[in-house]
Formats: sequence, structure tokens, C-alpha cells
Amino acid sequence: MSLSNVFVPDWPSKLAVWLGISTLLPMVAYFGAAALFTPPDKEAYTNTRTSLNEQINSASATDKAAVRAKLDQLDKEHLDGGRYFARRLFWVSYGVGLVAVAIGLFMPVQAIGAGLMFGGIIAIGEGCYNTWNKLGSGLKFGSLLFALLAFLALSLLRFRSPASAGAGGVHGIHP
Repeated sequence: MSLSNVFVPDWPSKLAVWLGISTLLPMVAYFGAAALFTPPDKEAYTNTRTSLNEQINSASATDKAAVRAKLDQLDKEHLDGGRYFARRLFWVSYGVGLVAVAIGLFMPVQAIGAGLMFGGIIAIGEGCYNTWNKLGSGLKFGSLLFALLAFLALSLLRFRSPASAGAGGVHGIHP
């Protein structure tokens, strides 16, 4: 018996492609946003904050107010930097996710299409989850509504029956 006659199922390969794409796509979205828009440096913030807290403990009464002002300014800059990055991360992940779902729906290779769709959904979820507390209520509602409508419209385009595509009936047969 030759090896060319041995049946080897291809579902493990398809699963690996699907899993690879759906795992890597959200990470590409996140690290792409981080490369384009630098997130706040948590380690530097923590080290500076610790140093300022130590200065407050050892400072005289007159110097404590100045150190507290520096601490307040540091906290404000870190919070503002976090909000700035969160909004950028949201839009990058949201955009990458919607585009991936749209491409995945029409992809003729099933494993790649499914990977793009699941990866896109995860990227949208990642963008929302990582930034949700820094987004306004209107943006939350609007972005989710738009994503839902986009999913519905794209799905209708992709999965409509031939009968609903025109007046020609099923496969061009008139009633």
C-alpha cells in the first residue's frame, strides 16, 4: 500500500488555520495600536509615584504641598495618557475587527474565512473590553449598534437565497 492511497483528514489543518488566524488577528490589532500610539509606561509611572510618595513622607510641611502637586500632575498625565491610548486602541481594534469579519464572510477558503470572522469578533471584543471604562455612553452604544447592523447587512448579503436575489425565482425558474 502506497502512502498516496492513505486517507488523511484535513480538518486538523483547517482547525489550525482557523485557530491561528483567530488568535493572531486580535494580537496584531492590539500591538499595531501600541506601535502607532504609545501606551502609558506603567513601570515608569509606578516608580515615579513611589519616589514621590517617599518624598512626601520625608518632606517638611512646606515641601509636602509641592510634592503632592507633582504627584497630582503625574496622576493626571497618566490618566490622560491612558484615555488617549484607550480610544486609539478601541478604534484600531474595532476597525480591524469589522474589516476582518467583512472579508471573512466572503472568503472562499472556509478555514481562512472562519478564522478572519472569529478573529474579527474577538478583536472587536478586545477593543471594547480593554477600553470600555474610558469610553462615553454614546460611543459605546453607537459602536455596538453599528457593528450589529454591519454584521446583519453583511450576513444578509452573503447568505441571501437565490430566490430573494431577484424576480427570476429559484435558479432563474419563473413561478
